[in-house]
Amino acid sequence: MPNVKLSKPITIDGQLIESIDLNFDNLTGKDILAIDKELRARNSQFSVYDIESQVLVVSKVSGIIPDDLEKLHAPDFLDITSRVTLFLLNLDSKEQAESEK
Repeated sequence: MPNVKLSKPITIDGQLIESIDLNFDNLTGKDILAIDKELRARNSQFSVYDIESQVLVVSKVSGIIPDDLEKLHAPDFLDITSRVTLFLLNLDSKEQAESEK
């Protein structure tokens, strides 16, 4: 479970958030289908490369609502959302395996 340290902490409900845990281990196909259903209700659809899709996945794995995620400093926001793409494409584990060689 990656813990992403924020370059600029944010305050959510009066609590200073300095890092965000991305618990990808508990993400299921059912979660992805629910996110896709939510996006379709907005006339969109799930895509690994779509920023709205990424934000909803981050919300699911971190427990932080999308409105609060949007408060992140742009580099932090892009770092965290890009980790979703790497995870969903299974590139994060490939990179980790390469670095362990």
